[in-house]
Amino acid sequence: HPMCPFQGQGANMGMVDGLQLAQHFADLANNPTMEASMQASKAKILEADIVKRGRKAVLESRNAAKQFHTTSRLQQGLRNLGFGVGNFFIKLASKK
Repeated sequence: HPMCPFQGQGANMGMVDGLQLAQHFADLANNPTMEASMQASKAKILEADIVKRGRKAVLESRNAAKQFHTTSRLQQGLRNLGFGVGNFFIKLASKK
């Protein structure tokens, strides 16, 4: 998955994809008499699921990268303000 590496989303997506592929191949191994057309159909469904989930994550990663690498002073200020507010509440919650 072509994602920015700083959030680790590509690795997470790869692990989920690997699990789904392993389950798919285990199903094929446990049912060797399954017709080729049924195998192809299940493979296409799996591929569509991986692509759909991956596309959403790739676009979210791209948007996050744009936010972190913005050159607009206004956008940088708003981003940093958001981080400051989030940090305040994290510190507040951790004091309890």
